[in-house]
Amino acid sequence: MEKKELRRNLREILSQLSENEKNIISEGISKNFLNIISELSSQKFIVKGDAIGVFYPLPDEFNWYLEKKLEGFNFALPHMLDDEHMEFYQVELNKIKDGSQGLKLETLETKVEPQIFLVPGLGFTKNMQRIGRGKGFYDRYLANRDCVKIGVCSEKQLVDKIPTDEFDVEMNFLITDKEIYRRG
Repeated sequence: MEKKELRRNLREILSQLSENEKNIISEGISKNFLNIISELSSQKFIVKGDAIGVFYPLPDEFNWYLEKKLEGFNFALPHMLDDEHMEFYQVELNKIKDGSQGLKLETLETKVEPQIFLVPGLGFTKNMQRIGRGKGFYDRYLANRDCVKIGVCSEKQLVDKIPTDEFDVEMNFLITDKEIYRRG
């Protein structure tokens, strides 16, 4: 299956989810996100004050930020400079939660270089391959960075195979509403 057809199929799967299903999936993802960043913190991959690169969920993406204990971590959202470049700026979790994330550059103050990223995608494999929305923003940004990449999706978005090329970046971890998958 080609990427275009796979993206169409995955969008169809997401469009068929009810609000209740989305909420249940978001709760599982949020719990597993807390579990993996707590584990990375205990292993000193995250130290106090480090920002974790995250994303503001699009309407067909899941809320990763529901766990109360996430408030103990720092987060950064991407800002698109142009069609090929993005930067991350620190933002308070409550601003992400209430939708006032303010991705306008004039509202963002502290530019950061996270070492851990929560990466959205339309689909993933258990082998850590990812298919995004087709613009390549995350693949370009993460390509030459020595960092921890955590893919996020529902179990319904897992596929057996994704057509990849040399530009596609693989994840170190994948969290779903049911599991935490690890590379190798």
